[in-house]
Amino acid sequence: MAIQLHWALTGAYIKGRAQGGVPAAQSLIRIMQFCNLRRSLFSSFSACCLTASKFRDGPADEDSFRRETVYKKAIEDRSKRLFTKRLSFDSKEIRLLFIVPNANSTGKMELLMANCDIGKAPSYLALSYTGGNPYMANQWTTPTKNTDFDRYLKATKVLVNGVEFAIKRNLLEALIRFRHTHSQKVFWIDSICINEADPVERTEQVKLMGDIYHQAEEVPIWLGEIENKVETQTALDLIRGMLRAFRSWYDANHQAGFRRRWDELIQMTESTADAIDQKKFWEWLQSECQSFFDGIHLESLGIRTDHRAWDAVRKLLSRRWFDRVWTWQEKERARHAIVYIGDRSILWAELRLSMLLIMAHDLSKTRLTPFPALRGREYLRVLDSLNIGRSPDLLDIMINVRHRDTQLKQDKIFGVLGAAAAYNEKPSNDVAHFSPLVSYGNLTTEDLYKEFSRYWIKDRGDLRALQACNPSKKKMAELPSWVVDWSDNTPSLQLSTRLYNAAKGTEVEVEHAHHINPDEIQLRGIRVDRIKTVCDDEDMATIEEKATKNSLKWDPWKERLLQQYAGMYAAGVRGKGLSASLSGNWLQAARQIDWHGVYMPTGQSMREAFWRTLLVDHDPYIAASTDQRIADEMEIHSVFNRWAWRRGLTRSLLPPTMRDRQPMNISFERWFETLQSSLMFKRFLVTETGLIGLAPSNVQVGDLVCVFLGGRVPFTLRENGDQYTLVEETYLHGFMDGRAIELANEGQLEISNFCLR
Repeated sequence: MAIQLHWALTGAYIKGRAQGGVPAAQSLIRIMQFCNLRRSLFSSFSACCLTASKFRDGPADEDSFRRETVYKKAIEDRSKRLFTKRLSFDSKEIRLLFIVPNANSTGKMELLMANCDIGKAPSYLALSYTGGNPYMANQWTTPTKNTDFDRYLKATKVLVNGVEFAIKRNLLEALIRFRHTHSQKVFWIDSICINEADPVERTEQVKLMGDIYHQAEEVPIWLGEIENKVETQTALDLIRGMLRAFRSWYDANHQAGFRRRWDELIQMTESTADAIDQKKFWEWLQSECQSFFDGIHLESLGIRTDHRAWDAVRKLLSRRWFDRVWTWQEKERARHAIVYIGDRSILWAELRLSMLLIMAHDLSKTRLTPFPALRGREYLRVLDSLNIGRSPDLLDIMINVRHRDTQLKQDKIFGVLGAAAAYNEKPSNDVAHFSPLVSYGNLTTEDLYKEFSRYWIKDRGDLRALQACNPSKKKMAELPSWVVDWSDNTPSLQLSTRLYNAAKGTEVEVEHAHHINPDEIQLRGIRVDRIKTVCDDEDMATIEEKATKNSLKWDPWKERLLQQYAGMYAAGVRGKGLSASLSGNWLQAARQIDWHGVYMPTGQSMREAFWRTLLVDHDPYIAASTDQRIADEMEIHSVFNRWAWRRGLTRSLLPPTMRDRQPMNISFERWFETLQSSLMFKRFLVTETGLIGLAPSNVQVGDLVCVFLGGRVPFTLRENGDQYTLVEETYLHGFMDGRAIELANEGQLEISNFCLR
């Protein structure tokens, strides 16, 4: 009741200030006393009215300096009383805000704040934003004076119940916008409504954040002010153009019409998590709209295909909001979200559908547009679910949002629990296990990360946690190699567990004695072979660095990444002058391979096995929402043969039939993109017995390739006495579907223990 009266009287306060200054404010105070508002709220609010009216709205005179001094002293005194009481977790108590309107756009930002139980709260908006620089990630470079970086990190002051309160510039810009567009709305804003100086309250409020965003009437997603009006409008026009084209097609081909079907889907997904909504919309596109993508050409639909328009979309999707873990949870739990960029806006549901349409277009086997719309798969910054064909579990979520950042390392796990709990009718056992661990004072980040990996490997028997490890990128060097360092924001490039089953028919066998040595874990597995040659050079590392730091402009370097692979294949198949076209470990690897022979583990020709290895045997085209392997009957080497000869050899060495230039078709382009993607941060290897595969860039000669029982993929290990260090997952051609287990059952390979540290 108190908060409802509070918001009802806010209009009287505003009107009073406009009409009568001090008398009106005093009159309002008497009304508030009569209504018996909470003492703490009344004290703070009335002091705000009196002080603001007396010292700021009063006429200037010779005592103005003294009055200003008294005003500042009053602000300082009341700052200690802003958070007078810790919010009650048992009653799910939260604080809500009201933005005081001000016709002067440059006037001081004033907010009124009060407590209430979330179940009795009035309709409110839960703001989703990023605290620092809202613009592209590549603007976060070493700052110089007067840059946007400095400007957005610098705190600015607003008034909350008359108390000066520091917030970041991006939030202030959002409040200034919403002061005019949402003047009668109530807000929840985390950095103001939570006493972050109190670790107990912060811990308890974090546990409620999923409910807070889910119960909000609307979640405004603030991407920041407009940086370039033309680019922003171009991006929004292109997105809406895609939607218009699809809506026109749907209306012409379905009797019910787009609007009716759209409303049904929105109603169906109103209370579910965004990842579940993505799945339902994706299934709808696959079941009812597949013919839209057959032979699709964007230009024929009236959609711009010039690179400037799509670069504008990429730039919009590169804003910092898409890089934060907490903003991911906020949009996951939102029932209704609207994206705001300055004074422009678009429904989140529309943005999400447009990205689904773009993804379906880019993955279409029959599209006629000569290039993918978003080569870097930037649509995943909105969709953010690589497992779009099924409901993800907690580990899926952690892997999918790994590229997102947090200020505190614990929040990489804490920040997803609220959304993960909503993926089922009741929280999963995974969420139930980790929710009690949410704390900002009792558990170290190192112990939290160890417990996460231990739980998935030992309790769940799931080695995907090992696949997520990237020891060469660890920011927390003290972590054991088998523990995932979630503070590493390197995007997940791991092999799909839906494609492979390296230890088919077995279960994980693990021992972990936490009380003896929490840094060690023992797994049973099979030693397959030792690595003899690794193909690497300095150029590859340089190209990968360019791709990481400047993803929008690294296209000219893509083909250079494949130069050596093409040269090794062409020279090997040609069989002459290997030393003339190759050098170093590339020459050594080429000499180890019998290019005209048979690859024994699969029975394929060596040339076929080579290209399937570089593609990790993954078909880039999709059927519905299921990843698929390259069909056995397909001769994939014929797709790359001509390109490899022309790219790997000089013109004088080419056969006459290879010398004429031919345009690349769309089918080849799609395979080519998959090849580039699969080889990023990977190195081609040859083992002592002639097996070939792809391993992470930190692999070394002498490392072991092993298959752990219950694992979906092989792993590379490095011996360290009687212990092993995990290097990373590895693709070993011919050993991705249970061959190691078969050989062990036949007595040709041995199952043994591996102690990882």
